Amino acid sequence: MRSNALDLVLDALAEPIFLTDGEGVITVANTVARKRLGLAKYIGRPLVDRVTELGLVMPDGSVLPAEDSPIRRVLRTGEPVLGFKFCFQVASGMRHVYVVNTVPLREGGRLVGTASVLHDVTEHTRLEQELEAAREASEEANRLKDRFIAALSHELRAPLQPILGWTEVLRRHGPFDEVTARALEAIRRNIRHQVRLVDDLLDISRIVHHKLTLRYEAFDLCEHVRAAAEPFEEPAAQRGIRVILDLPDAPLSMWGDGSRVQQVAANLLSNAVKFTPADGRIVVSLRQDGREAVLIVEDTGEGITADELPVVFEIFRQGTSPSPKAGLGLGLNLVKRLVELHGGRVSAFSEGRGCGTRIEVRLPLVVDAEIPAGPSRARRLEGRSILVIEDNADTRDVLKVMLELEGAVVETAEAGEIGVRSAEQLRPDAVLCDIGLPDIDGLETARMIRSVVESTRLIALTGYGRPEDIRSALEAGFDAHLTKPVNFDQLLNLLSG
Repeated sequence: MRSNALDLVLDALAEPIFLTDGEGVITVANTVARKRLGLAKYIGRPLVDRVTELGLVMPDGSVLPAEDSPIRRVLRTGEPVLGFKFCFQVASGMRHVYVVNTVPLREGGRLVGTASVLHDVTEHTRLEQELEAAREASEEANRLKDRFIAALSHELRAPLQPILGWTEVLRRHGPFDEVTARALEAIRRNIRHQVRLVDDLLDISRIVHHKLTLRYEAFDLCEHVRAAAEPFEEPAAQRGIRVILDLPDAPLSMWGDGSRVQQVAANLLSNAVKFTPADGRIVVSLRQDGREAVLIVEDTGEGITADELPVVFEIFRQGTSPSPKAGLGLGLNLVKRLVELHGGRVSAFSEGRGCGTRIEVRLPLVVDAEIPAGPSRARRLEGRSILVIEDNADTRDVLKVMLELEGAVVETAEAGEIGVRSAEQLRPDAVLCDIGLPDIDGLETARMIRSVVESTRLIALTGYGRPEDIRSALEAGFDAHLTKPVNFDQLLNLLSG
């Protein structure tokens, strides 16, 4: 009666269960074990026959020896084996994955057999494998995307350097007639806009992957807001848009990355100019509110609907307006991320379509911070010797002219090996070196120059600006890394320091 009741209970269970004696021979198997696993023919037969004929394998594909089976291990040690995973072909012909829990059976303290319960995890394992494959594919796609963006950045930046450089040279050789001056300013303005688009795309990727590094310093927030507004004054005026700056007379000292905060203001102004119609107005105000600075950019432009306000700072959001000026949807998302990296917050306000927009940025201030003085306007490189190693002839020529205008004595080389020989012979005060050279790359060039001229200042000039690119350059011996097109004032600071 007791045996029959046990059989009924075992057969009612949905999982395969079987018992063995002290030699590992199956004595009892429930219906699921007999039918699904095909164990009926193994009842009463030795364990080694069962393991060999069933072809049990481990998840990695290796054959499971009989001596390593959970039953043999339990009989050998007297300890339970839990969560053991293996694979084998079931009676239907399909290959399944099971997890087995095998425990010892005792009578009067003596080990007399084992009990095994199997759980089919085939579907769970398949889903795990698919998720792992999807994760690997996603990571590979992400790596490819990062490489693509880096390559795209390099290809977009490289031709911008000579265009922007020669424009700066021409502007310094003025004055010009009105038409020429307007043409030069339009070229310069649009090149800088193109640079901002490339920078925004790269910056979003860096922030998302936690790779953006802020360069902290004390700076006057008023000066950076004023500098951000300057490039937009002329294009706004050409469309009849008034840009009004309402900035305090006293400095507002902030601790952070001044160029990034300036980028925040520039992105907000860019949006305002883009979406404000002719004869409109943009007001840029800055004030102190306790220990915070409040920057407000308010326009009389297209405005934002109530539905769009909650998501206006999300990446790739372009609103529902049919305007062809919607852009890529990167600017406001980058503003939000950069503000939050500085410990601030940003909000958008609008009464709806056609009612204009007000963006408010709050940033923490510091008290009594020392703000560095601005750069001198004199020729800053008088008498300094500089070697430019660059394979692009247009970039090489414009860098030579720009540096000579600042009083430097400049020599050039179009390849790495020539540059190394020139550096050894000339022993210049500084070397500007491209990374993507035609013979040996700029990293190897830097190592070789360092081995023969230890004291020279090495500066990398390249279209690659990822954190890993900067790290590789510094590890190779460069003192600094600048991304093309080069900010000439920043370059002068490095060379004259």
